[in-house]
Amino acid sequence: MTLNKNAVLIALGAFLLTVVLVLVVLRGGILFALQQATRLALANCDLQQGPCTTPLPGGGSVTLAFSPLPVRPMQDFSFRLTADGVEIEKAALSFAGVGMNMGLNRFELRRDGDAFVGQGILPVCVRNRMDWEVQARISTAQGVFDAPFRFTTYKH
Repeated sequence: MTLNKNAVLIALGAFLLTVVLVLVVLRGGILFALQQATRLALANCDLQQGPCTTPLPGGGSVTLAFSPLPVRPMQDFSFRLTADGVEIEKAALSFAGVGMNMGLNRFELRRDGDAFVGQGILPVCVRNRMDWEVQARISTAQGVFDAPFRFTTYKH
């Protein structure tokens, strides 16, 4: 009887430890996504043409670039976010269809030297042309900012 009781206690302990570890890992991403952020003005550039830069309040700027260009639906592509004059602590990208709900397309970025990088894929749209807004959520010592950029994909 004590063997069964010990096995149950060990299994329960392992389960609780797993739950705690999952919550610790998710904590950063979930809390970061829910934080209040200052939305910046839409960048005046096209990510399909090359890197786009937008200024941050209080100085500095962030630059977002995709590779390879052009980005196409259902094809892997990479993203690279860099900063000038400000230190980024954490970064994520959220892609939303402009005028059409394209589901949740959110990607956490990981630090790679002086940049934050990631890889993703966008869903295909029933229309030939799809306009996208990508929001770069960045956390700095000055606060959390949402920097929006736009680009267009085509099915062909």
